[in-house]
Amino acid sequence: MKKNQIMRSHAEREKLFAEAKGKNIVDVATSLGMGLVRQGRNYCWDQHDSFMIDTKKNFFYWNSQGFGGDPIKLVETIKECSFKEAVNYLTGTDIAAAKIENSPQKPFSYFLKDHKTFSTGRKYLTEERLLSNETIDQFLSAGALAQATYRDFKTNKIQPVIVFKSMDQENRIKGMTVQGVWEQKGEERPYLKRTHGDGFSGFIMKVGQPPKANELSEERPLKVIAFEGPIDLMSYYELFKNTIDHAILVSMNGLRKGTISKCIVNQLGIEMKEADKPDFLDDLSKKSKPNKLIQIVLAVDNDRAGKNFISAFGVQSFEVTPQVPALLEGETKSDWNQVLQRIKKPEEKIFNARIKQAVTANREKKKPRINRTVPRGETESTERITRSVRMK
Repeated sequence: MKKNQIMRSHAEREKLFAEAKGKNIVDVATSLGMGLVRQGRNYCWDQHDSFMIDTKKNFFYWNSQGFGGDPIKLVETIKECSFKEAVNYLTGTDIAAAKIENSPQKPFSYFLKDHKTFSTGRKYLTEERLLSNETIDQFLSAGALAQATYRDFKTNKIQPVIVFKSMDQENRIKGMTVQGVWEQKGEERPYLKRTHGDGFSGFIMKVGQPPKANELSEERPLKVIAFEGPIDLMSYYELFKNTIDHAILVSMNGLRKGTISKCIVNQLGIEMKEADKPDFLDDLSKKSKPNKLIQIVLAVDNDRAGKNFISAFGVQSFEVTPQVPALLEGETKSDWNQVLQRIKKPEEKIFNARIKQAVTANREKKKPRINRTVPRGETESTERITRSVRMK
């Protein structure tokens, strides 16, 4: 092939790539048969509420899986096809190009009315999650935990929820995560979970006195411990509260590096646009030399998504330490609430309880057997069969 033909072929491929990448990701998702639910200017997938589409960036994030991408990556993910096949799909359709919005995002508005009591939420956290009343009271006193009535935008059903509020330095609510306390039988998830806000404002608990910008030093670094969800954060706090020394515990609402980044920006009081805060950590890591001013602990779930998040975290300038809960034999996933439950309900007790339950169930199944003599004409084997029949 001649040089000019090679150049032309390369240019054509680049043009197709740019066209495919520039397709409107909402229209692409619709063409793939994905049901979308609007949340402000963004959308979530009705099959997975951790799957979010950012219309401003023309990008998707699948937070529970720890990855995201452009329209090409979306097609690769949903159709389970190659990059080339995804480009061919996008350039072979009439899907319009995206119009990237430059208007600023509207600030979050807290639209729930907190209940005067926390009795329903407390019952769920103590009985289902085995958190202590002491831990619950600690978070309630911080003002970031509440109980409210919530209408689910997917089902239009109303139910009580626990509200985990995302607060800024001035204690203003910037977002929230809601956790249902009523079991939803027949649903993919037994309990409702929803996130509102920009997705990068995390539920936070400060332990001790984490340093501000003017107090920062290698002897007194800013330590941030990141979790996938609020209940894992609370469980970790209960497990290690006596050894956590001057740190910020933050829930990422999934696997979002941008939440850690925004948490650091807010703690250090750095002035910048809200839209730029999620990228601060990556930008700073590229510009600064390795130092010990910031320490990040990734206390994520011990599963494939958590491990992928750790390996792809990509921050070199600061100390990044993974701290994942141990897996028991036969498990494929472990989180911090499971660890707490293991400690409060040792495996031996669980095993004995299961044995007792099985014995009881077996006894209930046993019915009195028919006792009868063998009439003439019946064989001995017929007698055995007859005696084995249980009364119904």
